[in-house]
Amino acid sequence: KKVPALHDSPLVAWEPAVGATQYEVQVSRKRYPWVAVQKTLTYSTATVLPLKKKDVGTWWYRVRGINPALPSGAQNLSWSAPVKISITGDQFVVVK
Repeated sequence: KKVPALHDSPLVAWEPAVGATQYEVQVSRKRYPWVAVQKTLTYSTATVLPLKKKDVGTWWYRVRGINPALPSGAQNLSWSAPVKISITGDQFVVVK
């Protein structure tokens, strides 16, 4: 399986979750154990991850919906499966 490789600031998108009106996106250096390095809240089903070209290397992100109409403690929905991406910074490879 190929891992998306990007220069910086990757735009990610996902399918909407039923009932969710907001989404939390977390970025981690490792898949396990998950340690959120960055967190973002959005009302959209897409966002630009807070990664710059200086953040070279492998990263993981995950998303969960938030439904404020549910009772307290049940508003946060399940996390998506983590997705692996690679930030290349100023390193490029020409592919023919």
